[in-house]
Amino acid sequence: MNVEQHHIDIKEAPMSIIAVSSHRPSHSRHSGHRAASSHRSQTRHTRSLDRKRRQRRTRKARAARRKLQRLYRDLPNPARSFFDALTGAFTYPTFLRFFVLALASILTLGSRTVCNLLRTLGALAPGHCSSYHRVFCKRRWSLWRLAHDIARWLFDHFVPTGPIFLAGDDTVDEHPGAKVFGKGCHRDPVRSTLPIDRHVFLRNLRRRRPEPGLPREMLFLLATAKLNQAERFGVDLGDTYGRIGGEDQPPERVYLALEEHYHTRLLAYVLDVFGLPFQVVVPPFVMRQFVKMEVFLPERIGFPFVGAAEMAGCIMFDELRSAGVELFADEPDVAARIDRLYTEILTDELGHVGYCSARCSRSGRSLMRWFYPIFGRMFARQTAEISLLTDPAKLHARLDEPFDVEGLAASVPNETFVAAHP
Repeated sequence: MNVEQHHIDIKEAPMSIIAVSSHRPSHSRHSGHRAASSHRSQTRHTRSLDRKRRQRRTRKARAARRKLQRLYRDLPNPARSFFDALTGAFTYPTFLRFFVLALASILTLGSRTVCNLLRTLGALAPGHCSSYHRVFCKRRWSLWRLAHDIARWLFDHFVPTGPIFLAGDDTVDEHPGAKVFGKGCHRDPVRSTLPIDRHVFLRNLRRRRPEPGLPREMLFLLATAKLNQAERFGVDLGDTYGRIGGEDQPPERVYLALEEHYHTRLLAYVLDVFGLPFQVVVPPFVMRQFVKMEVFLPERIGFPFVGAAEMAGCIMFDELRSAGVELFADEPDVAARIDRLYTEILTDELGHVGYCSARCSRSGRSLMRWFYPIFGRMFARQTAEISLLTDPAKLHARLDEPFDVEGLAASVPNETFVAAHP
């Protein structure tokens, strides 16, 4: 069988056929006009979107303003009369948000940050949340004008007509002169270079007895933080129950209460030298009952107890002053600062002893002298840091001796006033 074989000739195609020619854009004279027209159209579209966005924000702002105004109109008349007196310190939009935040601060528990206030209000706070944050970071309003308006409203509604007696403290501003009382007690830049463990201090601040092995410097700082807590507790308790500052009470009690708060402030300055915070802690159980007894006893019976406690307090403050100067003798500025602050406290305490002695009868002063060593030992036991910081035998021997008003007054450079000797 004959099979025909077919032969296929493969020929190469010419390059002109398979070559792909490069495309060159044709430059039309109208292409530039089309690009410019597209850019103008895009610009008009962007401007239109911006205009719509601004209009949307304006509508929301007006709606929020109407809601705020409606909330303000719904306030009870007494509250609205108070806020009406504060409008002069703000612009009107800022004022509307300020009153919302002020009301929310009454209802909020815990920290009163702007976020927590808005979380409490929820949907009752119209507008964007940033507008409330800007009240404190961007808006302009006067703290002085606000304080003035609040004080004027309080005087108009709660203070009877007539002169108003104010207790002023100008020792914050240092005056020139070597004999200025209280000079250098405030805003002193002295800082200690001794490293103090802040966590150890805070951990032992609420302990009945400090941890074993603490250095004497830490014991001194703990005693400084704890010693005046009982007196502060008594002042706050008496103020709560109306035992201080009533119309039937002598004005000297108000001065004594203010001085006790001032002593707490001076002790906080001592801790500030070492970069430590001052915290109000509840005194031990025995001290709390002792303070309650002093607060609620009748005045005639209570003054001997208060006077004896003030006498014991003078000894404790003098012991801590001596211990602080000795412990930080390597830092003269720090030792001088401690001595100055404790001297201010001791000067006032001697005045308190004289006031209590003047209010007591002869038998009351005898009770003061009899209770004085007993209370001194109790204070040393209740503030365990004092017992660890001082020599107990020497402290008890000093308490067994008669209370030396002249010696203590001579140890302070300030002028002291003791109305009557115990």
